[in-house]
Amino acid sequence: MKAAGYVIGAALVAAGYACRNAPMGGGNTCAGVVAQQVINATDNQTFVPASVTVTAGQTVCWQNQGTLTHSVTHDTIDVALPPNYVYVETMGKAGVNLSYHCRYHSSMTGLIAVR
Repeated sequence: MKAAGYVIGAALVAAGYACRNAPMGGGNTCAGVVAQQVINATDNQTFVPASVTVTAGQTVCWQNQGTLTHSVTHDTIDVALPPNYVYVETMGKAGVNLSYHCRYHSSMTGLIAVR
């Protein structure tokens, strides 16, 4: 089991992403997290803002302060984001355009440009 975690972690770094934290709940917001960019998952089934640009090594925090469960899903991550949860990810590689979506709501898409 431990070896699998290392393999997954190595794959994330190789892909240019580094997962910083598992989803956190209990009324958490991104205000308590050191993040250069905050993205809200809304009950209107959108990510706000839908497109952001960050520098490699900067942290993005997704927060769900609504009543619907959403997800942050891309090539290497598929994380459920229930109400009052946050998910934090540090972007690892410049030159990557990270497209993501919500697996529950097909209209929810976003893009992070890492420069």
